[in-house]
Amino acid sequence: LFDDAQRVDVQATAAHAVKLVDLGMKAVLVGGTTGEATTLAEAERNELLAAVIERVRDRAIVIAGIAAASTKDACRLAEAAHRCPPHGGSTARGSRLP
Repeated sequence: LFDDAQRVDVQATAAHAVKLVDLGMKAVLVGGTTGEATTLAEAERNELLAAVIERVRDRAIVIAGIAAASTKDACRLAEAAHRCPPHGGSTARGSRLP
């Protein structure tokens, strides 16, 4: 989601993810469905992922969208996602659905 100045609204995006979980979603995909690979900076994508993980906690799986224009960029995004705290009710990176 974006604010009126067209900046990424990290908190509104995280709140939207929480609402989806409240409605019964078992997993949410962050930064991987509507062109984020070409429209958001890497730092914005990492900030979104961290905020959603923090808000959703262990109530659902949070999947990091790591599509990128290059393999090198996708690897950097995957590494950043791996550094985020575990979530989804598991301490393993390959969390299982609740």
